[in-house]
Amino acid sequence: AIEGKLPTVEEYHKYANQIAATAKDTFRYMNFDRMEHYVDATKDVQLGEEYRLAKEKEAARLKSLH
Repeated sequence: AIEGKLPTVEEYHKYANQIAATAKDTFRYMNFDRMEHYVDATKDVQLGEEYRLAKEKEAARLKSLH
């Protein structure tokens, strides 16, 4: 969708190769649940009971995947 249409196979591989080249750094930043300083900073945030329950359920689901 970068070019406003479905990519050809060649276009897809061009972008996939660019992503793969930086994947280690890119995806490292997406693991906030594993970053101690991030988790510690969010411990006292109050977002309401409904959100807290949903967050705990999702955290348990993610842990079950490891």
